[in-house]
Formats: sequence, C-alpha cells, structure tokens
Amino acid sequence: MTGNLNILYNNLSDSSKTIIPQTAVCYSNETGPFVWKITEQNRVKKTPVSIGKLVNNDKIEILSGLSNGERIAASGLLFLSENEKITIQEQ
Repeated sequence: MTGNLNILYNNLSDSSKTIIPQTAVCYSNETGPFVWKITEQNRVKKTPVSIGKLVNNDKIEILSGLSNGERIAASGLLFLSENEKITIQEQ
C-alpha cells in the first residue's frame, strides 16, 4: 500500500512547547490519543500522547509523549500500522 505522509517539525517561536496539527492526533479506546512517530529506520510507531490546549484553531499542544524535533506522520494516518516501513518523499 502506498500513501503520502507529511513530516512536521515544530517551528514556532516558543520552543519549550511541542505543537502539532490537530489532525495528526489519532484516538483509540486502548491508548487514548496517540501519534504515529517515525523512527530513524523510517518505520512508524504508535505513540500515546497527552494533549493540552488547542492553538490557532488547528494545532494542539502535546504535553507528554512527544518531544520537539521528533518526526510524526500527519496524513494517511488511517492506512498506517505498527512498525510499517514508510518511504519519505521530500517536497
């Protein structure tokens, strides 16, 4: 299966906060909110996160589970599965 993934980096002026697009956060009954973190081997890992407040109506603060500089998938999320190898295409 193929899909497109967007990789986002936190580039807001307040580097002490981790802010990501709200649409990058998924939810499951088992883990609650989570993101698909991209490993150094370009595999995705379901990573539970604690969410904070909404920022600018389309982004959300991550309180724990994700650090600034870590890569996450931001699209095609419904098609991902744990430890799946992905190909990153530069735009």
